[in-house]
Amino acid sequence: EPLFHIPETQIRHTQRVEHHQGQGTISAQDRDMYHIPGSPEITDKAIFRYIRSNERLNTLLPQLIEKGLEDDDRSVRHAAAQMIQYAPENAQDILKQKLAGFIEKGLDDDYSGIRYIAVQLIQYAPEDTRADLIEKGLEDDDLNVRYIAVPMIQYAPEDTRAGFIEKGLEDDEYSVRRAAAEMIQYAPEDAQDILKQILAGFIEKGLEDDDS
Repeated sequence: EPLFHIPETQIRHTQRVEHHQGQGTISAQDRDMYHIPGSPEITDKAIFRYIRSNERLNTLLPQLIEKGLEDDDRSVRHAAAQMIQYAPENAQDILKQKLAGFIEKGLDDDYSGIRYIAVQLIQYAPEDTRADLIEKGLEDDDLNVRYIAVPMIQYAPEDTRAGFIEKGLEDDEYSVRRAAAEMIQYAPEDAQDILKQILAGFIEKGLEDDDS
């Protein structure tokens, strides 16, 4: 399982209920979908109330997420980014593009703590923006930012992962190199042997340096 993985679940999108002569009707199949085993028989009124509530939520949720992404509190921004996966599918792409802009802005911040938080959000950004954002994180001056950027490699497009892992293996800091070694499993299979050879070379060089 990938590090930092959050299941891609969706809020149920209710189907429109057919109306007959101004009155809503619930089919037996739909009624079974809403019924909880062991509970009393659900009424049409309760089903319609659930549908209306769900439709309101699907309308309001993208607005709440966008507002959260703009919040000054980084924990609120992080929570909002996590919530994008629960938004209606037709709103997710727009929200992810906005998130990518916030991440890029965060990575340019002078405060390393902001950059650290920004890097953690890369996994929620559109896939076609992740490579540039990860590269920026791996090149950061701050050790902690580079370290937290390494696990994001697993979310990069597959054809870019090997290069990022090699970059991590070449880092001056041991913690970054070790984190990069753990990412080899996410590289394409034909690149894993080469990366393992590179890793072995660094280990051998480290042992030689210790002996000298």
